[in-house]
Amino acid sequence: MSKRKPAGFYSEMSEKELEVYTKERHESISKGELACSEKQLYDTLRIRGLLNAFVEEGIIVEVVKREKPNRPTRYWQNEQNRLAEVKKIMDDHNLLKLPSRAKLIEWGHSCLVHAINSYEGGFHNFRQRLGEKNLPFEKGYWKDEENNFFQAQNFMRKHKFNQFPSAPRLKGLGYSSLANSIQRCHGGFPAFREKLRTYMGKNSELDQLESLLESYVNGGNQDD
Repeated sequence: MSKRKPAGFYSEMSEKELEVYTKERHESISKGELACSEKQLYDTLRIRGLLNAFVEEGIIVEVVKREKPNRPTRYWQNEQNRLAEVKKIMDDHNLLKLPSRAKLIEWGHSCLVHAINSYEGGFHNFRQRLGEKNLPFEKGYWKDEENNFFQAQNFMRKHKFNQFPSAPRLKGLGYSSLANSIQRCHGGFPAFREKLRTYMGKNSELDQLESLLESYVNGGNQDD
């Protein structure tokens, strides 16, 4: 399952960073769809006076392209509702496979995209559940650090690793894209490994060392 961005994630971005992020992840999305799929980003843009500016620039559109039915509370948490929505979209567009994330957003289905990321573990996992072959990752996918965290966690679960391995080991098991992304875009393996531990709620190696030293010192004091 995809994690929500931590509190304050967007507020720390500059105006240019927010513009680039919104273009890469949500270009041509409507204001209402953005509020549904990424409320924290929507609120940040609104508070900083960027929401209407982005509408004027064409990054975000003013209104939803089509009237959408009201959904009951927790509608998207229900697996059968998600599958029914997907089937309807595929039937409406005469598709044999689930369309891409970008295409679903273009068609006004950002809430479904958010539900797939939140409750199905992302599009790759969802396609496997549907018995489909995965599409190539969308442009800009590996630049998002959270996507790398998500793929790293999936790798560790699948191969039963307690610690994130080295680049050669990762590539040897068929994860070259993830390894290259970490090396080129996310500070290399030592830095990424520490951030991944924090992301997973584990103590860093430095914290563990300090804890061991503290236990050793306290143990020595008790002997005095």
